[in-house]
Amino acid sequence: MKLEQHRNQSVKQPPTIGILYPGELGSAIGALLNDGGHHVVTTTVGRSARTCTLCRKAGLETLPSVDDVVRAADVTFSFVTPKAALSVAEEFCHASRRTGRRSLYVDANSVSPITAAEIGEMLDRLGLSFVDASVHGLAANLKSHGTIYLSGAQAEEVGPIFEPWLRTRILGDQVGAASQHKMLMGGLTKGLVALYLELSLVARDAGLLEQLHDCYRHYYPGIMTVLDRLLPTYAVHAGRRGDELTEVERTIRSLGLEPRMIRSARRLITALGEVDFGNPPADGFTPAAVLERAYAAGLLDPPEADATASNTPSAVCSASPSVGYAADHSIISTP
Repeated sequence: MKLEQHRNQSVKQPPTIGILYPGELGSAIGALLNDGGHHVVTTTVGRSARTCTLCRKAGLETLPSVDDVVRAADVTFSFVTPKAALSVAEEFCHASRRTGRRSLYVDANSVSPITAAEIGEMLDRLGLSFVDASVHGLAANLKSHGTIYLSGAQAEEVGPIFEPWLRTRILGDQVGAASQHKMLMGGLTKGLVALYLELSLVARDAGLLEQLHDCYRHYYPGIMTVLDRLLPTYAVHAGRRGDELTEVERTIRSLGLEPRMIRSARRLITALGEVDFGNPPADGFTPAAVLERAYAAGLLDPPEADATASNTPSAVCSASPSVGYAADHSIISTP
C-alpha cells in the first residue's frame, strides 16, 4: 500500500509517524523527524520513567495507547530491544486488527534476518506492509554520523521520510537484507569493544594498563577514537548489546557457519551487562571508569571451580599438551 494512499487528502502532507517506543534511539529518531516537519506520535503506557523523560524532551505527542498510535500513524517504527521485537510486532498486529487500520510497519531493531522474516510473515498474514530497517550510529550523533538502511518492497517509499536529515541507503526489496547488514556492522563494533575490554583488563592486572593504552593511541589512533566513543555506552547498554550479539550468532548459524569470535564476545559483553555501574555521573561515564568498574567486579575471574582445578599440578599438566613435529615438519600435539 502506497504511503500517499494511507490518507485520502487533496494536498499531500508528510506522513504521520508512530514510534514504538521512544527509548534512546526511538526518541532521537522521533526528535529528528519532528524537527523535519513530521507529526510524530507515540505512547509511554507501561514504559519506564526514563523513556517518559526522553519522550518529553524529544517533543513527541504522547497518546493513551498503542491502538491510538496505530490509528493515527501512516508509518509505525519499532525501536526496542531484540528480545522485545517480536512481541511489539505482535502488539502492532493486534492493534491493527482492533482498529481496522492498515498502515506500514518498519522494524528498526538489532535483530537477525530470521527474526525479521518472522515479523514479516506475521504482518503478511494480516495483509500489512513491512519494511526491514537498521540504524547505524549512536543516537546522540544521528544527524552527523547516522545512516538508516532499508530493505523490502516499500523501502523506496520509506527512505524519503528521513531526507535530508538522515543519510539513507536502500538495500533492495528483500526483507532481511537490512537486518543482516546490521548484524555484520554491529558484530564488528561489539567484537572490537569485547577484545579491547579483555586485553585492557589483563593489562590492568599486570600493571601495564597505562603503557598499553599509550601504545594503542600511538599506533591505532582511529580505533581508539571509536572505542572512546563506544565503551562509555556499555555502562548502560551492555545487557542489550549482549542480546544483539545473540542475534548475530543466530545470523551466522542460519548460514550453516559456526560463530567463534562472536560467541566469545557475546559471553564477555553479557557478563559486563551484569556489572552494577550505579547511577551515571552528570557528565556520563568515561572509558577509564567503565574499565575500572569491570576490573573491580572481577569480569575475567574464572568460575571458582575452574580456578581451583587450574591450580592443581595435574590440571596444569593436562592443560599443557606435549608439542612435537611430524615428518613433514607440521606441529602435532599429544595429550
